[in-house]
Amino acid sequence: MAWLVGEAAGIFVLRERAEVLQRADLFAGMCVLVGAVAALAMFLQNATFTHSGLRLTNRLRHQYFSAILRQEVGFFDKASNRVGAVCARLSGDAAEVQAATGLRLGLVLQGVSSMLIGVVMAFCYGWKLTLVGLAILPLMFASIFLERLVSQSAQRLERAAMEDATAVATEAIVSIRTVQSLGVERVFLQRFSEALGRAQAAVAPGMWWRGLVLGLDLYVPFMIFCSVMVYGAILVAREGFAYNNVMLSVFLHLKYF
Repeated sequence: MAWLVGEAAGIFVLRERAEVLQRADLFAGMCVLVGAVAALAMFLQNATFTHSGLRLTNRLRHQYFSAILRQEVGFFDKASNRVGAVCARLSGDAAEVQAATGLRLGLVLQGVSSMLIGVVMAFCYGWKLTLVGLAILPLMFASIFLERLVSQSAQRLERAAMEDATAVATEAIVSIRTVQSLGVERVFLQRFSEALGRAQAAVAPGMWWRGLVLGLDLYVPFMIFCSVMVYGAILVAREGFAYNNVMLSVFLHLKYF
């Protein structure tokens, strides 16, 4: 699609009306065709990777629950292995595996393949512009890596902090008749509120760093886009570089980088 948009941008420098209309109709039809193929490909990608992720999650949960049932009684006497904490890990850990290996895996493969194709095409149409974009690319990789580290750290802290709150809620709900007969609803509510407060206090400091890194992650692609656009204008003015090739390189950088 980036190639089509870049080539279509060259229509605006044509002088013949008939040629402009002919090429506009051609690229419009190609866009419709590419859109239909992309829609079918995305449907198959999402369906297959989501299905595989669900099957993997079900298998992990079955094995995890089977391993829990084989534990000795002393295993459940530990504070970290209370009913609520075990149930939270049973549902949460498997869901995280599904998020990492299901649809996200397909998106990662799509991004890597698109980037490789974009780099090759960009080199073919304008190697000077591509080198400018690649010079800033390590900064984008660094921002993505930092964002992933901060995000994973925040998720670990949140999961560990929420286990206490989940354990309190599970114990109260499982023994709801006993809780109501003893009239200790306020006690469990207070414990649950305190656990939520500790979870919020543990996660809140990392949100500032996560926001800063995420902002950097969003800023770097626009830096690449701006650099390629400015240098492309210089090449057009001084070296007679084709206008449509500049736009093609710009859209390739914007789409795939």
